[in-house]
Amino acid sequence: MTTVGVAPAYSPPTPLFEALAHPVLLRNILSYSSLAEVTRLLSQSKTLRQAASESSLLKLTRFTNKNLSLAAEVLKNGAVTDTDIIGSFPEALAAAGFYDKAIETASSMNGTDDGDDNLFMKGQLLHNIAAYQAKAGLYDKAIETTNMIENEDFKQEALSEIAKAQAEAGFYDEAIATANTIENGHEKVQALCKITKIQAKDKAAPAVSLESFQSAFEVNNIQINLGKANAFYTIAKAQAEVGFYAEAMSTTSMITRADEKVRAMCEIIKLQSKDKAAPAVSRESFRAVFEVANNIQDNFNRACALSEIAKAQAEVGFYEKAM
Repeated sequence: MTTVGVAPAYSPPTPLFEALAHPVLLRNILSYSSLAEVTRLLSQSKTLRQAASESSLLKLTRFTNKNLSLAAEVLKNGAVTDTDIIGSFPEALAAAGFYDKAIETASSMNGTDDGDDNLFMKGQLLHNIAAYQAKAGLYDKAIETTNMIENEDFKQEALSEIAKAQAEAGFYDEAIATANTIENGHEKVQALCKITKIQAKDKAAPAVSLESFQSAFEVNNIQINLGKANAFYTIAKAQAEVGFYAEAMSTTSMITRADEKVRAMCEIIKLQSKDKAAPAVSRESFRAVFEVANNIQDNFNRACALSEIAKAQAEVGFYEKAM
């Protein structure tokens, strides 16, 4: 697998307060500081203490990673051992490019009284670290980090993030190969469709075709009807997003849930209406959608489907029909 990124290099020690004034220098000091040194001054950070007392773990993690400067402040300003606050370090470290330290800290989330919560948290953190590595072009490292994740949902999502990053860097074959390692059927369909959409926007890449969606159609390990409906919805919408409107409408015939089919058909019409190069949509464009909606037996679901159509009509400018 191609690796194009590089991790930050070690730099000589820099005085703490000078580093705090300059984010680039702060990255340097992080490269040689131990976790004990990193945490020693954290209790002095009034902003972080306030966030820790008022926020949930998830909110705190987001708070500390809004931007690299804030993440750096968190990393260098204190000495707490509170699990919630320690848990915010790995993402901040990864955001700064210090992946080994981030993984080491995330991996320490084992062996506490809150084992299940920590396993979930560890999976989420490793997922996010892998995503940072992938965005930096460190695909092999990202895969290694992903393989450390015990929570299957986070593992599948991490593989999807890696495939997306590879596609955004122009490595489409590698992205598809990564996506094909995803075991969750719906997650795999989403990843494959994302790759195709990214490639469609890349003028330097080979043009996408209907064949580009073949791998998504071949995913056959989705057992639940709602999951299958969502998968075909994802494919149909992706086809429309790259300009295959008639083919997208044809794909909706594979959606067995009428409500999902209506939603997909409306999305396709809305996308086509925004495409100046596509045939103009008309009131007739909604005829087939109404037929699907009117055949829904449950009154509530039929009303919801008709409401979906009305909103779509309004979005494309057919206000009198929407009313």
